[in-house]
Amino acid sequence: MPRVPQVEIRRSLGAGAFGLAAALDQAADAVVMVAPGGRITFANQELLRRSGFAAADLLGAEITVLLGPVKPASALHAALDAGSAWSGAHLTRRADGGTFDTEWSLTPVTDADGQPAGMLAIARDRGREQVLEAQVARIARLEALGQLSAGIAHDFNNLLAAIAGYTDFVRAPMPLDDPARRDLDQVMAAADRGTRLVRQLMTFGRRQPTHAEVVDVNDVVAQISPMLHRLLGEHISLEARLAPDLGRTMADPGQVEQVVLNLATNARDAMPAGGRLTIETADVVLDDEYARQHAGVVPGDYVLLAVSDTGTGMDAATLTHMFEPFFTTKGVDRGTGLGLATVHGIVARFGGHVWAYSEVGQGTSFKVYLPRIEAEVPVGVLPGSVGRDATNGTETVLLVEDEASIRALLVRVLEQAGYTVLAASDGHGALALVQGAGRPIDVLVTDMVMPGISGPEVAAILLDRMPALRVLCMSGYAEQSATYQGLGGAVSDFIAKPFVADDLLRRLRGLLDAPAH
Repeated sequence: MPRVPQVEIRRSLGAGAFGLAAALDQAADAVVMVAPGGRITFANQELLRRSGFAAADLLGAEITVLLGPVKPASALHAALDAGSAWSGAHLTRRADGGTFDTEWSLTPVTDADGQPAGMLAIARDRGREQVLEAQVARIARLEALGQLSAGIAHDFNNLLAAIAGYTDFVRAPMPLDDPARRDLDQVMAAADRGTRLVRQLMTFGRRQPTHAEVVDVNDVVAQISPMLHRLLGEHISLEARLAPDLGRTMADPGQVEQVVLNLATNARDAMPAGGRLTIETADVVLDDEYARQHAGVVPGDYVLLAVSDTGTGMDAATLTHMFEPFFTTKGVDRGTGLGLATVHGIVARFGGHVWAYSEVGQGTSFKVYLPRIEAEVPVGVLPGSVGRDATNGTETVLLVEDEASIRALLVRVLEQAGYTVLAASDGHGALALVQGAGRPIDVLVTDMVMPGISGPEVAAILLDRMPALRVLCMSGYAEQSATYQGLGGAVSDFIAKPFVADDLLRRLRGLLDAPAH
């Protein structure tokens, strides 16, 4: 775009005004000077860039070249005619005949004698603001959907745990060739599929327990490349462009694998006739300008993971809803609509961001940004997670679980393994049981989220009385997975719901056999 010649700037604004003109020429908003009568005397570079007009097309022309015809007259036209201040939205015309949405602000200008000298008009492009507003609305919608999904998933966790647990009780003593056992195997398989679905919902809502450690994204991509080749098939080529000396991020490596696999699966389905999938990594810096254009982004150092395809692409409506759970453009029986929702949940869980760029027929590129760390930090392991193989015991267990079906199931599991069980439906009941037990309690097994007194609060009260007490916390919520570590000097552990009986018994045995801190 040609710049306004200096001689025209001086002529437009008057002698000695070149410094002011140069400043206006660098403004982020479009600036126009209008003489009495409506002719343009100055247009800065931002207006020329946004409108596509050359300086020669605007200087001396009527302001209507930008605002459209006077009839029907708008409030902006009326303010120009009256020489009065005004602000509001008005479409601005481009040289190609199109328009763009603009917020105009008019200010009357007077000369040294106080006589009207024209108008100063500042036009702010509302397009970027509208994009940011849409991004903020999408983030809020996804957050609300995440909370709803996690709440529903938590209830389903308990239902599936009861279904699987009682099915296993019935199935265990049956001969392997019993037809009824095979039927129960199908029930267990269905419960397992339901559990995986629930975990996807929990991941989307950022409630799935995770184990963060230092991750090299290049290593993750390299390790799953053979799987990706099988997943994509021979009709899709795979190209990896991995940056050398890539920075590290803190994440769950298994969930980073899931991000790559979900994006690759989505790309494969968008390329039924074949194509190319490209995976790229790089160290990037997201600056203040990028953050201003992308709601929710914190400026800083990131590791970029980009997954791009040459497939069918997505339209604007699809891009708006693609991260919502159960939203899918695929046919029946071709997915649950949770793949991209899971990606969004995982990336957000570790403080990252994911953005998609796509056009119909032009393919799609997903860009995942995970916060980059400067140095590798040691990662702890859950205490008591390793113990002897035997899962039976004779110790006394205080069990606190507010869901009746789960509580009854766990009592049965623990008693069959030889433990003495005191069971309570809430924290107050647990404290009352301890008061009247008349015998020492060896281990507390408690749900973390309960009405009234929470599991950690019960543990803290009991640890004051019994410092040697072991504590096993249970929850399906990711943010609770680290809380057990704050229980003072207790030997404590955490198990994520839903879990099978054997996992609970092994974890409990390992906790009881662990040396005291």
